Amino acid sequence: MFSRVSSFVRQAAEVLAPSSLSPRDEFRSHWKGITTLLIESKDDRVPVQETKIPKNLTKMLTLLIDEDKHYGDNTGPCLEFLLQHKILETLFTLGRGDTPPGMKTQVLRFFSTLLTSIKHPLLPQVHVHKPVQRLIKCCGNVTAGPTELEEVDFLLTLCQKFRSDSSLANFFLETYSSVSPGPNQKSKPVFRFHLLSALLELSSSADVSVAMKAYEGLIVCVSLPEETVALAIANNSKYCQQVVQHLAVRFTALPSTLDDIDIARVTAKWGFNLANDFDWGDAPKPSAVQHIEYLLQWLDYINQVMKLAHPIISNRIAQNIQKDFLENLIIPKILQPNEEGALTSIAYISRMLECIDAGTLVEAFATFFIGNDVAVPEERRATAHQLRHKLIQKCDHMSDELSIAYMQFFSVLLSLPCQQIITNLVTRNLNGRLYNAVATSNDLVYLSDKDMYKKYGLLAPDGKVPLSPQSKTEFPEDLGSPPPPPDSATSPSPSEDDAAEALGFRFSPVPVQTQAQSSSDAESRASSSVSASTIATVGTMVSGGHRDEGEIEFKALIRRTGGGVLIRDLARMRIVCSEDDVEKLVDRFLSILPEDVASTSPVSDTMTFEAYMADASREVSSCFAMCSFWQREEPPDDERSEFYEGFFLDMLLNRLQRLLDQPYEVNLVLTRLLIQISRFPHPTIHEYLFDANVQLAPNSRSVFSILCQLCVDIAQKRQKLPDFVQSFAEARQRLTSQESTGIQSSPNHALFDNVVLLEEFSKELAATLYTKSMVSLQEA
Repeated sequence: MFSRVSSFVRQAAEVLAPSSLSPRDEFRSHWKGITTLLIESKDDRVPVQETKIPKNLTKMLTLLIDEDKHYGDNTGPCLEFLLQHKILETLFTLGRGDTPPGMKTQVLRFFSTLLTSIKHPLLPQVHVHKPVQRLIKCCGNVTAGPTELEEVDFLLTLCQKFRSDSSLANFFLETYSSVSPGPNQKSKPVFRFHLLSALLELSSSADVSVAMKAYEGLIVCVSLPEETVALAIANNSKYCQQVVQHLAVRFTALPSTLDDIDIARVTAKWGFNLANDFDWGDAPKPSAVQHIEYLLQWLDYINQVMKLAHPIISNRIAQNIQKDFLENLIIPKILQPNEEGALTSIAYISRMLECIDAGTLVEAFATFFIGNDVAVPEERRATAHQLRHKLIQKCDHMSDELSIAYMQFFSVLLSLPCQQIITNLVTRNLNGRLYNAVATSNDLVYLSDKDMYKKYGLLAPDGKVPLSPQSKTEFPEDLGSPPPPPDSATSPSPSEDDAAEALGFRFSPVPVQTQAQSSSDAESRASSSVSASTIATVGTMVSGGHRDEGEIEFKALIRRTGGGVLIRDLARMRIVCSEDDVEKLVDRFLSILPEDVASTSPVSDTMTFEAYMADASREVSSCFAMCSFWQREEPPDDERSEFYEGFFLDMLLNRLQRLLDQPYEVNLVLTRLLIQISRFPHPTIHEYLFDANVQLAPNSRSVFSILCQLCVDIAQKRQKLPDFVQSFAEARQRLTSQESTGIQSSPNHALFDNVVLLEEFSKELAATLYTKSMVSLQEA
């Protein structure tokens, strides 16, 4: 009893009396109190919380922090005592054995606070980074251990240190000697990064907060710019493999069949609703939608990793995705004979592609599905990339649902920021311009600056580069001869032309106009369903005269992206040399249907075309921005004797020719895909899809020539249907959800629906043509 009272009095005196000890002596006193207590302790089972150890450790930290504020970059006496007496190594030994119980928690907190609060560079000190490295190896060793939270906080503290100074990570690479591959070959050192291994173990914790912190630390580790660290992670850790394995597990857990509408509705981002495994025990199993969410969450994590990771790591993950996920898991799913299963699988893949935008990840998917053989144009015989060929064939399947699903898949592919996709599917087959009967080798070079034309007197009076040079002045030999003037545009065959003329169709060829012909041309255009004033009205949306929510300032886009090499190439093409020529081309697309068949009057059509212009403005701007950093494609050495569009365009044009006989739903996806292709700022795409004046080579076709043929087919069908115009108007009312009381469904309603779609498709092409051309003219 007397000893307890004397102890209480002594403690009170210590509190009330001013301390005469120096900070170093006080620090030493607290450390001696800890060691004395551990030496004299007779019961190792007493929890550390019931001893003075936590209090002494806290006072030691307080002294170190206060000292650091005064000494700055210099080593203070307390810190010097800590380093000289290897206190951190002793604490690590106590924490590893967790003696007394709970000591590991106290040690982890001490290390974390010390590294966070002390500004003096500690990690390069040998007596710091060695015990820290050993403590790292102790983290994550026990599944569902009681110190998981403290462990992950300690590891995250180190990650923050490495983020501010990545060179510090080199201190924590451990070197091993690899087995010598032969008697005369030297073994190479192998580096291991134990910090990442510990975080990888903690990422599988059942505690969601611990797992999320571990994944945050993993992202910091893989984003370090140190090449040795990246090599250690890519070659000597399970991180890259485990990331892909988690993706495969989540994909395998998806339902084998599910409605594509339900799949499209699911949105999920990387967050705290994390599922680390699928051993649900007695808990309710997740629904089909939750399984999709788990897949998209993990895919979003991979997407973020690929954006931030060192190129060595991102490339290794991409390789593993191609081999372990796409080849082994996806190919059997999307090519399975079961139609319902194939529909669900391709819907899953399309939804996954919509969620990624990391360059390396996009390139991995693109290379797998369409290949990278972009240098050689395709021929009519089988392609070298069998998977791409099979996927394209699925777009023209006898099952309409399957065709729609695979065309939507290609639509998603084309929306990804990867030049390889549009090059492989479309432009490599167009770059030779074999579709143009009058294209020459000199014509393959995009027109250079206007100074050359001005020098040789080839500029028009308005300062624009004319469609065809009128002057006979020859170019010097080093420049080559100028491009020859194009002949009259390709027109429908005589029988088609006669049928069209008899029924009032206005898609007659428009050759290059002379000044004498301009007045008669203006009169014919004034009588069109969409007049020149209409085109001028909607054109102000691009030039800045009409401002609303859907307007895009293209000059701001060009300033922001630097124009982009593809946009400048587009500006140098002859087909967009003046606004008058563009308006003529627009008018040809808008005048596809005859005046008495067109479903809307010129007055109401103005607003409709304005709506298309607003949409085209947004979409073209987005596409141009995506392509602003893409590179120019040099025209290939094309040894083909005749033009072939390539398997993809061939499939699309074949389906477009059958537009009147296909289901409306198929045509809706088809026309949307063609519009999507037309938005790319590629010169040959623009010429092939939009220049109605191009003289097509024999056995060649274009979108405009197919539209003309479809209009001839409509004219022939119209002769057999006396109520064609009325049924056509009723079809438009039905499709636009207008008041249709009393309207009876026509037995040929599918035909009329497709004619309405054809008319709207022509308007959308015209809006895209005008929008792209105006952007290019501003850049020219």
